Amino acid sequence: VSLIPVAHLPSCQNGLFPQNIANAMAAAALAEGLSISRADIQRGLGTFENSIEMSPGKFNFIDGYSQTILIDNAAQAPACEPLVDSLKKVRVSGRRICMFHTAGNRPDWHYAEMTEVLAPHFDHFICYEVECYRRERVPGEISNLLEAGLIKAGVSQGSIDLAQGYEEATRKLSQIAGRGDLLVILMANIHQYLPVFRENFSSLRE
Repeated sequence: VSLIPVAHLPSCQNGLFPQNIANAMAAAALAEGLSISRADIQRGLGTFENSIEMSPGKFNFIDGYSQTILIDNAAQAPACEPLVDSLKKVRVSGRRICMFHTAGNRPDWHYAEMTEVLAPHFDHFICYEVECYRRERVPGEISNLLEAGLIKAGVSQGSIDLAQGYEEATRKLSQIAGRGDLLVILMANIHQYLPVFRENFSSLRE
């Protein structure tokens, strides 16, 4: 059944995020199973965007800055793999910088697996942690595990910064961000994080 051309799916952003083709197919199948009309399905797929309002924390680009800034809630290797594949298509004149953390209630191999996926795709990293996600890990333990994973994956220690919490991590990010850089911020609660981001990046607005 032909519902809508892929090129007409705003969530795919002209092929940048092909994983949303699969999501659109699943949503269409579910909607049809619920007896929603094909006209309504087409309308829904044709208007759904990766905006903070419609899809908070998934492929959200933040406009108005001299950098290309993407926020996504990827927090494990299987989610990071398609994301970094998509980001290969994003052309930037500057560096690629990743600010990321993950939850504490994971086995140690989880951190190595995640950093192994991210390591080849960025020039600089900020490993941070958020208190509510430590989940019985001691302060600094998650950041240290991520740093160790990056180093094992071939990243130099000089290309890694450590931080505690959104505020410190974002402040460090704003200090090293240059014009034309790609900034990828992972696992940030978008509604809690945006005010912190806008305050720290206020001087970098275009």
